[in-house]
This record gives sequence, structure tokens and C-alpha cells, in this order.
Amino acid sequence: MAKSPRHHLVPQFLLRRFADAEKKLVMVKREDLGYSVTSTVGNACNEAGFYRIETDDIDPDHREGHDPEALEKALSVFEKRADRAIKSLLGGAPPWSIEKHYDLGMFTAFQYVRGWHLRKQFDEMGTLAMRREMLANRPRAEALAKRYLRERGEKVTSESVDEFINNAYGPDGPRLVMGQPHAIQVSFRFALETVAPRILTRPIRLLHFSEDAPLLTSDSPVATWSPNRPHDRVVALADATTITMPIAPNLALSFARGGQDAISRAGATRARQINMAVADIADRWIYHHPDTAPLEGLVIPPEKPRWHDEKLAARIDDDGTYRELWQTVQR
Repeated sequence: MAKSPRHHLVPQFLLRRFADAEKKLVMVKREDLGYSVTSTVGNACNEAGFYRIETDDIDPDHREGHDPEALEKALSVFEKRADRAIKSLLGGAPPWSIEKHYDLGMFTAFQYVRGWHLRKQFDEMGTLAMRREMLANRPRAEALAKRYLRERGEKVTSESVDEFINNAYGPDGPRLVMGQPHAIQVSFRFALETVAPRILTRPIRLLHFSEDAPLLTSDSPVATWSPNRPHDRVVALADATTITMPIAPNLALSFARGGQDAISRAGATRARQINMAVADIADRWIYHHPDTAPLEGLVIPPEKPRWHDEKLAARIDDDGTYRELWQTVQR
């Protein structure tokens, strides 16, 4: 079987902006910030067939003429348009044209969903929904547990039933994992229907940073931030004051909630905010220019943000009904 083409989770034109003259950049492992290696742009942040949908994986009625590499080819078109738009921004002045807003907005929306970070979020939320559904009918879950234990010849006690349910539907139980064709389609539908509409209505801010406040990037380079929620590691799109993507060690593309297109200078505090957010949501690798040290002084939690169910309150109604209020959050 022929090897699948390799797809960059972050396009090479963007990675090159963080590389030196030899097209090399530093890769830092997200799970071990003390581990770093040097990589070429071509080898960094790529996966075999990450956006590939095989012909056998689609409906038989739509297989004729199907190109498994169609999405990768479409993304390359948006990458070229975004590359031109960024160069135009650097050589021009605001306000920028609707065409540039479209090119940069769509590119950022697609970049938001391109890597492992979002796919794993969908798996986490699906798993939580599955566990809630199964535990919502406690008698059914107990009946299944008892049947399983009896079939294995094990004792059926309240303790063994509780242990089975905790193992099956607790935090360490089985997880739902989407297959690649489904993950690709769900991710890019989310980009088109949810992310892009929020970005395309926002003004563009081109942020310039000094050499003593360098930026990094990662395999999840689009970060959300809000001054109203400074302690939240991840801010939902709907709550984000800014949606920001570093595009060079001294430049960031930011979509603000209000105001006008602008070019502005930003300081070390803003650089730390961006670097913290981008590094924190990295799935596997953080990247930076070999001559910079943007991780220096940052305290990034070793555990990546994850979706959790949290109980907010509980009460007993007058008729004796016990009720709980829960929320699903990313921490």
C-alpha cells in the first residue's frame, strides 16, 4: 500500500516565519517543557494523511470522482491567499479590504480546527455525554452490571455493582473516539458554521512586538483570551475579547471584539498572555525561533486543559425530588 502524503497541521509558510535562515526552528515537547529539539520547517508539525478521506469511507453514491486529498488541496488555496494577505498587511495600512478580511478570517477559522487539539475536545465531550446518558438511568446501568457479573461467575453485591459502574462510566472508563473521516468533517463544519462567522465580523489588529518580548507558536496556534476571565486557561469563542494567532516572533494577527482595523505596538505583558495561551493548548509541540526564548519565565500547567463535568448545586424539592445542577467546562 502506498504511503499517505504528509499534511502540515500548521502550514509551512507560517512555520517559516519562526525559523532561522537555515529554515530550522526549535520544537519543545508540550508534556515535557525541558525537552527540545531542532527541526526543519518541512519536518515540523506534520502527520501522514491527517486530512485524507479514503474513497471507501464515504457513501457509495458519492464515491465516483472522489479525491481523498480534496481537503488538503482546498486548504492549500486558503494558505496561499492568507500568505499574500499577511504580506499585504505588513506593507499597507488599515482599514483593510473585505477580501483581506475574508482571506485572513477563513484561514484563522480553519487553523483553529486543523490539529489534534479540537479533535480531542470532541472526543472528550462525546465521552462525557455518553457517560451522562448511561448514568441518567441508574437502574438500567445496575441491571447491565449485574448481568455482566453473573455471566462471569462473579458475586453480585452492591459493592461489586458500584465498582463496575465506576470502572465503566467513571473518569478512567472507556472513551468515545471519532474515526478520522467523521473527525475531519465535524471539525471543518465547526470551522465554517461556528468559528468563521465569529471571526469574519471582527476588526483586524496587527500587533507588533519588540525583540525582548518574542512570540512562540504551536500545533494549536489560535488562542482565545478575555480580560474578564484572566484565570481561565481556555476562553470560549463566544466569550473571547480577542482571537489571536502569532505569525512571527514579533507579530500577531488578532481579531478584536470591537473597534476598527489597526496596527499597534504591544508589550511584554501581552506577549506573555499570548504565549501562555498558545503553549497551554498545544497538543504535542511548541515552536519558536532558535534565537529566542519565549518560554522563559512562563509557568505552564503540566496537565493540558480537559473537559469536565462539574456539579454547581444540589437541592431537594418540597415533594422530595433530589436535583443537581451541573455544567461542562474546560479546565
